[in-house]
Amino acid sequence: MSENVIPKEEWRIDIHVHKGKENEELFTFHRYVDGKPIETYRHVGNGEAILLATHVILGFEPPRKLIPLNLPSR
Repeated sequence: MSENVIPKEEWRIDIHVHKGKENEELFTFHRYVDGKPIETYRHVGNGEAILLATHVILGFEPPRKLIPLNLPSR
């Protein structure tokens, strides 16, 4: 009998602090499956990092980019 093996998925967040700039941090999200890096998201600031982390915690894939509401219609 073969067992269904569920791949182990994990997310890691790197925090990059800029030297000489107080409270300026960038965050990078990485997705791993079975210990192998699958994808890396771009560096984001505090506000976007909160949004991305919330998506991951709730079980969703984070958005790849955010589009401001004030852009003209497409």
